[in-house]
Amino acid sequence: MTNQLSTIKSTVIAPAKVYFESDEVFQREAQFAMQLFEKNKFLADVAVRNQSAALGAIKNIGAMGLTLNPAEKLAYLVPRGNEICTDISY
Repeated sequence: MTNQLSTIKSTVIAPAKVYFESDEVFQREAQFAMQLFEKNKFLADVAVRNQSAALGAIKNIGAMGLTLNPAEKLAYLVPRGNEICTDISY
């Protein structure tokens, strides 16, 4: 799982940095995303298998100015089939 998480960090999360309004916001959201991948092996497996979809989901969080903060419950990374999708809360 450690190799898997380092792959996710370098190929899915890091390239999305330019879509966040600041480095501080990116670092915070990267931490939230990593927590999700660490807690959910299935989510991490799907992200490794389809890195471009997972990257797109992280980019969406930054581009829309949402947060993965579990306390705020505004957005989620959800595995659907062979992809990771961004779900927006209501």
